[in-house]
Amino acid sequence: MMKPIMELYALPHQGQIKRVTRTLKKRTALAYQYVAVRGDWVCLYASEAPQVARSEWWLDVLEGRGLLDARDTTLIEPLAEDEWQGVLIEEGVVRQIWSAPSYSHLTANLDDTRTLVVDTGGEWTIEGQHDCIAPPSDEELARLSQYRLTSHAPRWKKPVLAGAVVVSVVGALIAGQAWHDHQPKSTVTPKANAPAKPITLPPWMHYRLAINDALSAHQVIQGALISAVTLATLPSGWKAESITLQGHAVTASILREPQGLVIVWSQWLTQHPALAAQFTGNSDTQTLSIAINAGLPRWHKRAMPLHPTDARLQDTLVQLGAVTTLSHESTPSTWQSKTWQVTHPGMNVAELSQLASLFDALPLSMEALTLTPVNLDTWSLSFTITLYGGL
Repeated sequence: MMKPIMELYALPHQGQIKRVTRTLKKRTALAYQYVAVRGDWVCLYASEAPQVARSEWWLDVLEGRGLLDARDTTLIEPLAEDEWQGVLIEEGVVRQIWSAPSYSHLTANLDDTRTLVVDTGGEWTIEGQHDCIAPPSDEELARLSQYRLTSHAPRWKKPVLAGAVVVSVVGALIAGQAWHDHQPKSTVTPKANAPAKPITLPPWMHYRLAINDALSAHQVIQGALISAVTLATLPSGWKAESITLQGHAVTASILREPQGLVIVWSQWLTQHPALAAQFTGNSDTQTLSIAINAGLPRWHKRAMPLHPTDARLQDTLVQLGAVTTLSHESTPSTWQSKTWQVTHPGMNVAELSQLASLFDALPLSMEALTLTPVNLDTWSLSFTITLYGGL
């Protein structure tokens, strides 16, 4: 059984902890949540099922052992024979969590960040530059339950509030316009035409603009994974047609078969309340939409060398059974990017999760995605990704 997906959201609070917490909770429909305040940041963990924020627990364990300093730190822990978890900690705040089926997969794209590996006595080879640490003690494990995600029912706003805001804004605009109309008109003296000065952007501004507009490949695949898991449970008489990236949303198309019953669909929908609001359609077709926020915030102020990450990424995709084609290369003055067209004949949800983990640690965007069902739990893929990095 696949482990429920854990989502992590974080924002600086600037002294407004409650307001930022409310903002973060609006970003997810998942019922189980845990909030942690770390320095200037509020972190929200969300899941569709009960589990613990293990990364936050490890952060406190490492601090208690005196193993954290000013350096960025990656913690690697084997949770099961084929499940490894990675946690990236920057300035005392958990920035990323990801998983992979093996140590080698989890560390394939790590940069030179200080890395700690939990030594549980397994038979695997740890890379020389990684430091082993002792597994958690009984005393440390006893505190793990304090980090459990708890259920939070969504709170619906009254529509009248939105109406009141609109009326107030419109009233303010009308009053402002009336005041403006009664002011004396100033006379503008035309100036002689002067040649426009060219605007020169700082060298790294183009990189930041590209990163700011990009859709995270990790988030897109996560959206596709959630869709695939949901569609695998469709009731009899309803079938999945495709999962695609449309604008800033991953959309899954569902069709009613000739023998499909609308009442059966309605009953199935009541069993998935967390996603019910994201379905639209009619008695013959339904669409599940999962919004994707633009931007790769972790990479706004940093860049990793494109080489050899580009070769490792392409090789890993090939090893996963994909066909990759380099379609575009760009080399501005201070940074560069590579774009690939990728196809795969069929991935199940576990392999999609592995793909999401691969993309999580990289400055990687996704511009196009199409998943077509091969059978109940396998999907063929076609997507376009772009990797960004320094020279």
